[in-house]
Amino acid sequence: MPSLAPQSGTLTFEQAKHLLRRTSFHYSKARIDALTGMSVGAAVDSLFAFDYSSVTVAEPVDHLTGQPWINSGTAPQSSTGNLRRFVVSWWLNEALADPTARFRISFFLHTIMPIHTDFADPTRLFDYLALLRFQAGGSLKELAYRMTLDNTMMNYLDNDSNNKWNPNENYAREFLELFTIGKGPQIAPQNYTHYTEHDVQVGAELLTGWRRGDRSNPDHRDPVTGLTRAYPKHSWHKDNDKTFSAAFQQTTITAATTDAEMYDELQDYVDMIFAQAETARHYCRRIYRYFVGGEITPTIETDIIEPLATVLRNADYDLPTALKVLFKSVFFYENTQTLSMLRAPLELGLQTLSLLDVAPPPVSSPEAHYYDFWHKGFYNSICEKASMRPFRPDSVAGYPAYYQEPLFHRAWFTSASIIARYKMPYVFIEGKPLYNSGTIGTQLDTVALVDTGGMASDPSDPALLVADVLAYLFGRTPDADRLAYFESLLLNGFTPAEWLQEWDAYKVSKDPSAVRIHLDHLFYGILYSQEYQVQ
Repeated sequence: MPSLAPQSGTLTFEQAKHLLRRTSFHYSKARIDALTGMSVGAAVDSLFAFDYSSVTVAEPVDHLTGQPWINSGTAPQSSTGNLRRFVVSWWLNEALADPTARFRISFFLHTIMPIHTDFADPTRLFDYLALLRFQAGGSLKELAYRMTLDNTMMNYLDNDSNNKWNPNENYAREFLELFTIGKGPQIAPQNYTHYTEHDVQVGAELLTGWRRGDRSNPDHRDPVTGLTRAYPKHSWHKDNDKTFSAAFQQTTITAATTDAEMYDELQDYVDMIFAQAETARHYCRRIYRYFVGGEITPTIETDIIEPLATVLRNADYDLPTALKVLFKSVFFYENTQTLSMLRAPLELGLQTLSLLDVAPPPVSSPEAHYYDFWHKGFYNSICEKASMRPFRPDSVAGYPAYYQEPLFHRAWFTSASIIARYKMPYVFIEGKPLYNSGTIGTQLDTVALVDTGGMASDPSDPALLVADVLAYLFGRTPDADRLAYFESLLLNGFTPAEWLQEWDAYKVSKDPSAVRIHLDHLFYGILYSQEYQVQ
């Protein structure tokens, strides 16, 4: 039976790869080696050893001025559209560099409380991403409260136009259906098991009177995060007491009578929703589908979801507490061979960059290099063309692969996405975007990777080289036939003796051109392979 009991002992090499693939965008040989042999508890704890404010570059840089522009007061000269792309590029660069689980968890939070960049000005998009990063190490209940006041979310779901004269139900509906407790099966007209249409209407009234905050006004900043948030305008607020349905035990929330009391009224609303056992179950199903697998069987519901939801509730919705229980469990490691998931384009691309040691151009490089790498090379060529646009989901429900039955993660592999997915090796090996001219400012050096990068213990031995490389690039050890196939890709008509001669000649001449042809052929084949698409 599936069990959340703690896994004992130390991580094997295969288990270390499994843990890192599921929890971090930074999937490097150094991290795999470091986790291998660690106790399960210490390895998982190391992935949560992060600080909210720690980043390699404090904020995006405007390429036209060479200056940061989010918090510095320096006016950017680039267009707004480009600035939003620079914010996302900055986030991608930070996600690649971070060896912990912070950015992977941040993106998970985005999948359950998504916005769309078209509804965000660049500075407010930066604040939204910062809020996700802050709450990656904290409480889902606090996130629900703070997300309600996030400026971008206010605009995206119209709560900035929600007032007592014309209550807008958009945010109140999505807050219940998608962001917190979940809808459940409809059991009667206007009754969805976990809430009713009446609850949506009353929730909308409770959420009236909030306005988007101004970054220049210190009174519009969250006292804990320091991020700009919405501010209350009680004269626009519907100030009657709010009584909810039997789904919420007919709870009555006392009306706010001042601006300051509107914060308390909102907190009471969040507390009421999070007091329901179903809220924790809903989150744990989302956790499972993002980090473990799509289908939740009755056994998984009973043995994994229910006890994990109890952990989450008892921890007052502290997310790391629940995730650590899952990642340290017998169940999580027993299923390294059976619960495969197709890797989303975002993690496939970032994990490939880190594993193959493809370094992005530095932030200080000319704009054409840094921007072309992250936007044209990575975002457009690898993510968008493979049917995933990070921070631009198809709908407020997010990305179908994380919630939509029956496909779930299999939705990443369709006739619309397959070509771009298999073109990823071209982007990295050739250093060129798919549908734009020019270069992306960097590329994979396959020779350096196996020679001085430590990926292969003896590159002159083709069988050993292939086995070493596949040990890191594949989640599972391939059988003898597959090893032989990839060795044939490397040799590409050579005999092992001829490869040895070619490698020795390279070591003397330092001219890598001849061996690079063979190694590029090998890595094209590996990155194309079906085994590489899964985690």
